[in-house]
Amino acid sequence: KSESVRSTDTQPVTRPDNQPGSVRYNGRIGRGKVIRAVVSDGNGFNSGNINYQWLWTNNKTNGWRDFGGQINETFKLRGKYAGEKNVRVKVTYTDNHGYGEIHYGDPIHKNAYK
Repeated sequence: KSESVRSTDTQPVTRPDNQPGSVRYNGRIGRGKVIRAVVSDGNGFNSGNINYQWLWTNNKTNGWRDFGGQINETFKLRGKYAGEKNVRVKVTYTDNHGYGEIHYGDPIHKNAYK
């Protein structure tokens, strides 16, 4: 008895279209309050692989600058920044379908947590 190998043609595997992610804040905007950056992405993601960087501008500098060492998903709106520095978060990650993502939270105006 002889054996034969037979296979059918298949379509190439393609990855799904990118569904861009986003970032928003959770928590009360106020002096001394802690806010959390919350990421959403339709392609899914591993929360342990998100890089956070909190940024500031005082409208006198040229663009946004890093808050040194502020690389966690939470940020405390310290009184010493109130009325002085606008704040936002930048998140970077690769989603579950291999798309590199970079997103910025909406700026929190310096007077919003005065």
